[in-house]
Amino acid sequence: MYKKFFVKILILAIAFAGCSNVQTDIEDAIEPQVIENNDCEINEDGEISLIGTKWKLAGLVDNKTGETKELKPVDCEDCYTLWFDTDSTVSIINISTRLKLNLFDLHPQIFMDLALRSERYDKDNESYIESDLFRRFILRIDSYTATCDELKLFHVRGDNVFDDSYLSFRPHDGKNPLTSVRGTYWKLAGVVDIQTGDIRELEPNDCVGCYTLNFVGEYDIDVRSITATHTYNLLNFSVFNPHLPSFTFMTDSVEQWKVDFPWYGLGDGKPYEDTRLFRWGVLNAESFELSFNELKIFFSYLGKSYYLSFKCIYR
Repeated sequence: MYKKFFVKILILAIAFAGCSNVQTDIEDAIEPQVIENNDCEINEDGEISLIGTKWKLAGLVDNKTGETKELKPVDCEDCYTLWFDTDSTVSIINISTRLKLNLFDLHPQIFMDLALRSERYDKDNESYIESDLFRRFILRIDSYTATCDELKLFHVRGDNVFDDSYLSFRPHDGKNPLTSVRGTYWKLAGVVDIQTGDIRELEPNDCVGCYTLNFVGEYDIDVRSITATHTYNLLNFSVFNPHLPSFTFMTDSVEQWKVDFPWYGLGDGKPYEDTRLFRWGVLNAESFELSFNELKIFFSYLGKSYYLSFKCIYR
């Protein structure tokens, strides 16, 4: 069966993005989901029901030759996967990012810049340009067909390289991609004093992008204080690829937000002492615990025990 949509893309691909004493297995920490492997259901109109189904990309298929091009990395189980919450709403994981689409409200004429955006794969630390091909195709979906064995996504005609190709997905029998943390976005709820149970919210508390992190792999996270970020591994709490300004213990201000992110409504240049505590906690982490909606990073400060409590706000 064939479906056509003229629709508007709802995108939130947020790219913000260890355990010395206690190591928590991330897969085991994720709450089990009720969605089973694809059970193909046909509705009264003779159409397949996509609700609850999950799919894995087989490759980019050439209509003329029938050849299928696999997208790298090929050993990533949750990369290039998608799952349906309803017949129209779908969540998609690329490599280190994710996005959500409403297939009944897409706009294939969305502006597409010319910049190529490769994504780093956490298992080998290589960057793959195939992720940009996947992203560009997904953002220009024009139509699809669905059977019990295959989901095909078609590109807008007239867009050169994709004219005679389509993305082919097969039912995914592996780990439910909904349980993957790749591309999920988390916001600090506060610093919890383990001795008293008190939680302290850090200032500034009206900054959308402050004190956030996102998973760019199974265990790799990008952490942001206010203007400083770094990439961090939860398994061994190692810091690599730090970004300027340096993620040190000095105070952080919001002056740069005025230039780069004016929509946050900040930019008073005021230094915030709370960034010292946040950075100390991140750089001196001792262990972590991960559940479906909360990540705890434990640390000690001035002889007392604390943890940073992050809540998942985008999955």
